[in-house]
Amino acid sequence: MEDVSAIQQKRVQAEREKPNKK
Repeated sequence: MEDVSAIQQKRVQAEREKPNKK
C-alpha cells in the first residue's frame, strides 16, 4: 500500500503547476 499522503501531495503539486478548473 502506498502512502496516501505522498499520492495526494503529488496530485497537489501537479494541480499547482497546471491549475485545471473543471
